[in-house]
Parts: sequence; C-alpha cells; structure tokens
Amino acid sequence: MGLGKLIGIHSPFYRICNMIYRLTILNFLWFFFSLPLITIGASTTALFHVIDKIIDDKSIYLFRDFWKSFKNNFVQSLLISAIIFIFIFILLMNILNINLLGSIAKVFIIVQFIALIELLILVIYVFPILSRYSLKTIEVLKMAFFMANRHLLTTILSLFIPIIIFFLVYLSQFFLFFSISLYSLMSMYIIKKVFNKYELKQLDSQINY
Repeated sequence: MGLGKLIGIHSPFYRICNMIYRLTILNFLWFFFSLPLITIGASTTALFHVIDKIIDDKSIYLFRDFWKSFKNNFVQSLLISAIIFIFIFILLMNILNINLLGSIAKVFIIVQFIALIELLILVIYVFPILSRYSLKTIEVLKMAFFMANRHLLTTILSLFIPIIIFFLVYLSQFFLFFSISLYSLMSMYIIKKVFNKYELKQLDSQINY
C-alpha cells in the first residue's frame, strides 16, 4: 500500500486527524464563548449546530458557522438557559430544605426528584433542537420534553456519554482538548436518529440551515 493511501486526504488516518482538529477548535470556541457563563446556552447551541453539519458531511467554516448560530440563537438560548437554571435552583432549594415540611416531606421529595430528573433529561434535547429548528421557546421546551420521555433508549444512551468521556479523559488527558465537542458529536449522532423520524413527517421546512 502506498504512502498516499495511508495519509492521503481520503485515508482513514487523515479523516481521524481532521476530525480531532475540528473538535479541538470547536472545544476552544465553546469555552471562549461560554466564559461569561450566561452565554453558555448560546455557545452550546452553536456547538451542536456545527457538529450537526459535520455529521451530515456538509461544507463548513468552523468559526463563521459557530458565530452565526451563536448570534442568531443568542436571545432564545439565553431565555431557555435562564428558565432551566431557575427551575433547577428552585428544585435544589426545595430538596435541601425538605425537612421544613414535616410529615409530608417524603412524598414531596419524591416529586421534587422526579421533576429534577425530568428537567435534566430535557436539557439533553433542548440545545440540539434549538440548533437545528426555528421554533418558539415554548415549542422547543415541549418538543424536548416529549422526545426525552418518548425515546427513553436514546435518552439513557445520552446519559452514558458523559461517563464515557470521563473515562477517556481519565485514560489520557489528551481528550480534554476536545471533551465537550466529543460529547456533542456522540450525543448529536444518536439524537439525529430521533430527529429524522419527525422530519420525514412534518419538520423539513423548519430546519435551521
């Protein structure tokens, strides 16, 4: 086998290196644009937007496409992030102060934990949905809630991805350079299978490209 086939632009080696390069750049962009913290929703949406294009093997410009999505979805992602943060904060405060409720504490804490779990699995879908579709905020939240509960296998698989990423980082700190973008890649890859089912029926016209 010639050297060109081993390291040429069509070789597996080149594709792997190119993917690592893209993921590393996207990881840096995500961290940089998330530094104010309140922008983490917009940067996460932008990350999923570019990753979605990579999975579809579309022509992309990493910074330009990232910035375009960040700018276009900034206000909506900020609103959604604020809603999620407020509800998580309220639920955590309720759980931490559960003893103040006396005899009904056991029942109440179960409800609070269920609500917290629902909110956490909703987050798995919110930003991929926002990155791909032009929908109103309430529609994004409703769709995320529906998909999270309707497609439990995908939801469970998505929950295992951070564990896989943590294990890879534990094995080698090299993975730190693209840990977040690798999570986005793995998560979007399996979530897209859910999206495709609905796009064939009614969402083709709403793809945010």
